[in-house]
Amino acid sequence: MPTNTCSACGYENSSFSADCEFCSKPLTELSREKYTDQNAGQQTSYPSYMSPEFRPPPPPAFDAAGNPVATTSPVSTAPPTCIKCGSRDHVDFEYYRRDYVPPLVYLSLIISPILLVILALVLRKRHELNIPFCVECREKYKQSKTVLNISVIVFLVVFIGGVVASISFNTGWPLLLGILAGIASLVYGVIQRKQNAPVVKKVDGKQIVLTDPVHGDLFYLKN
Repeated sequence: MPTNTCSACGYENSSFSADCEFCSKPLTELSREKYTDQNAGQQTSYPSYMSPEFRPPPPPAFDAAGNPVATTSPVSTAPPTCIKCGSRDHVDFEYYRRDYVPPLVYLSLIISPILLVILALVLRKRHELNIPFCVECREKYKQSKTVLNISVIVFLVVFIGGVVASISFNTGWPLLLGILAGIASLVYGVIQRKQNAPVVKKVDGKQIVLTDPVHGDLFYLKN
């Protein structure tokens, strides 16, 4: 029996449905990764756009003539929980990106930093997720991204300033102080980002594993 996949939640609806039987959104021709479970007894994997607490309804049933038959099985639609604090209050989804670069790529630094950058850009695997945050955690996460960007700018400014001052005064102290100040700025930005970003237990080219305070380890498969 032909099906129509919902572009919002990935549920496969019957071809007779105009709206998704799971999320009630209008159906389109776009398809997304199906909601799947791993082998019995193992951790469940979820597409990035679906909360772990959501369970799709059973597949639609059809009679002998191919007509859809209504089902009465209950569907759990519990609200999602915040990936950072586990709260259920005012939870909404936020875009999250994490890049994975194979460890062997960093060996190219021995040859040239430019080669390292080129290989990292070519071989990186980007994970793009929509994950649930409560209002407070989402704001902290956004602010931490801003702090990290500012820390990178501060590093560049103080480094260039240190180079100019060292040349002007014919001493290496300004450059040394500039490098130390820039590193301190970067470290502060990285710490802020790490404290407010989701806890990443594992990441590779195929999946990313986030630690959820309510559900434990969640496996997000790369689309």
